[in-house]
Amino acid sequence: MPLTSSKIFKVDISEDKVTALLSLNAGIAAQSAANLDIIGQIAELKIPLTSEAKARIAEFAQALAENVIPEPVVIARGKPPEHDHNGFIEKLYEKKEPATPEEGGKAKSFYDQTQIITVEMNQEILRVVPPTTGKDGIDIYGQKIARKLGREAQISLGVNVERKGDLIVAGCAGKLDFSGNKVAVFPKLEIAGNVDFAVGNIDFSGEVLIAKNVLDLFKVKSSSTITVQGLVEAAEISAGQDLIVLGGIAGKEKGIFSAGQNLKSKYITNAKVMAGGNITARVEIVNCELTCGGTVLVESGPLVGGTVISKGGVNAKQLGSEAGVKTLLDVGFDAQLKQFCLEMAPEITLRRRKADKIRQTVEPLMRNIKYLNPEQKEKATELLYQAEELEDSVKEMNQKLRIKYEETLKTAVQEVQVAGTIYQGVTIRFPRVQTTITEPLTGPLKIIPREIHGLWRVLAIAGSTSSEHELKSGANADPFWETLHQILFADKLTPKQ
Repeated sequence: MPLTSSKIFKVDISEDKVTALLSLNAGIAAQSAANLDIIGQIAELKIPLTSEAKARIAEFAQALAENVIPEPVVIARGKPPEHDHNGFIEKLYEKKEPATPEEGGKAKSFYDQTQIITVEMNQEILRVVPPTTGKDGIDIYGQKIARKLGREAQISLGVNVERKGDLIVAGCAGKLDFSGNKVAVFPKLEIAGNVDFAVGNIDFSGEVLIAKNVLDLFKVKSSSTITVQGLVEAAEISAGQDLIVLGGIAGKEKGIFSAGQNLKSKYITNAKVMAGGNITARVEIVNCELTCGGTVLVESGPLVGGTVISKGGVNAKQLGSEAGVKTLLDVGFDAQLKQFCLEMAPEITLRRRKADKIRQTVEPLMRNIKYLNPEQKEKATELLYQAEELEDSVKEMNQKLRIKYEETLKTAVQEVQVAGTIYQGVTIRFPRVQTTITEPLTGPLKIIPREIHGLWRVLAIAGSTSSEHELKSGANADPFWETLHQILFADKLTPKQ
């Protein structure tokens, strides 16, 4: 915006009135403008001039006097306003992690590239950041230039979230939904399609519902119940409560599935399956490794091949196959007891050996204690005390193991029920005795262990007549039982034959 009535020079004021620029008009010769009173004419514009600005104007005039066309000069400068910054929503749930191992991060596979955001109860998920306050400016006339005021960030609270000051906090564990300016947390995660690369691996604390399939090598984990309405392939699924697969499990010898409570599926093939409660298949279980704290139940078909550890017994329409596929059932058996024993056994054995070695070394000396000097007596006494401590700790560990063993015997169900046929190749092991079927047995049958005249035997009881038939029996061949008996009850619990 040029000012002044002079035809020789002009003063351009910026649109925001923060800068005034002095320059010659186009086409004017320097000599014709040499004797102008530039300061006087600028004063008419009521632009306050500093001593520094007057010095620049003097230099401008001097150039004219020397017949030199001067460059435009700034004769006044105000201060632009510093506008407020609008408030915004900070995403606290987005934790920036190093992208590559070189940056100190862990490389993620394509399976881990999930779009699902999960939060924990009381987790701070958002922060409402208020507007920042700027400063008003001042123009070349000394007048205030008002800054633009910032706007507050808007946030709409949905279910299971609450505002605490400037923080938005999750009211429960679940899936975060933040779109537009609305935020909510849903305790149930629903996947409308497959668990595949479009979804990625799932690690969720709430209930999970998958409408279709879980594809090979994907992982689904929840501390609650997981329901899959389609098929599960060679995946890895872990449910803190129940795992329900309506379409069936085809593990392809790679799938691993666990449930803290019950696991139910249409069928289960070639998979490793663990459940704290029951394992139930409607159609069949084939070539699986099952560990079950409750009952293994096949409602209308066979249990063929693989191994079964079941604390609560086995119930199936058929065991094994006409082809004699080897099928091993450990019935009335607690897998946790086995793990507990295997963890404690090496330490018990080590402490016993240490105690025995100390006694073998010290006791001959103690028989001739009168020949020992005071220092030797003190050392021998100290070693014997160490041996006693080791032996006491072994007794304590044995007691814990004995209690767990006796609890298993009281609570376990040592029973196999078959509505149809038990084929050759099926081995049924109870804690004290086992049998291997060598020719088909037609049901309905109940297979149980029983002590007869001090000897443990396996009996087949016909469901229709309740008649009993003794099967060829022998000691349980699992080395675990021998280890357990050696540690605890070799004289009491070793099966008699």
